Amino acid sequence: EDRPAQGLELLGELLNAKERRRGLFGRSEKNPLGSERLRVANRYAELARTTSPTEDSLEMLEDLSIEFSESPAVRRANADALRNAGYAADAIDEYQYCAKLEPEDGDIEGRTSELFAALGRTDEAIDSLRKGISQHAASGEYEQVADRAMRFIDLNPDDLEDVYVSLEMLPGEVLKRHVPSLD
Repeated sequence: EDRPAQGLELLGELLNAKERRRGLFGRSEKNPLGSERLRVANRYAELARTTSPTEDSLEMLEDLSIEFSESPAVRRANADALRNAGYAADAIDEYQYCAKLEPEDGDIEGRTSELFAALGRTDEAIDSLRKGISQHAASGEYEQVADRAMRFIDLNPDDLEDVYVSLEMLPGEVLKRHVPSLD
C-alpha cells in the first residue's frame, strides 16, 4: 500500500519474534520463520533501501548482515543505510564487502568513490571510480560510464587523463548525447 516504513516495522517485528519451545534440555527460544527467515530478511532489505534509515533499522540491518553475511541484498541495504545515515567509514567497509559478493556491479565502486571523496581520500576515490567505470563499460552500461567520467573532473581537475580514457570506452552515439555536458 505504498507504506514502506510501516512494512519495514512489521517485518522487523516478525524477524525479532521469538517462540518458546520445550525440549529435552529445557526451554529454548527460536524464531518461528525457520527456513523462510532469509526470504523475509531480503524483503526487509528491499524495503529498507526505500526509506530513511532509523536507529532501529540500522541495528536490524547490522544484525541481518552478520546472520546472512553472503546475502548481497542484505549487505547492500546495510551499506546504503549506513551511507544515508552519515556513517561514511562504516559504509565504505560494507560496500567493499559487497564488492566481493558482486564484483561486476559498478554502482558499488561508484558509491565507494563518493564516500572516499567526502572523507578527503582523493586517491582512493579515483581508484574506486576507475574500477566502477571499467565494470560499467564491461557490462555495456555506457550511460553510467559517461556520467561517472565527469566525476574525475571534480576529484582531480588538473589531470584529465582519466576523463579521456573513460570517454574512449563510449560508443559514438552515447558520446554524442553527452556533448553538451562535456562542453
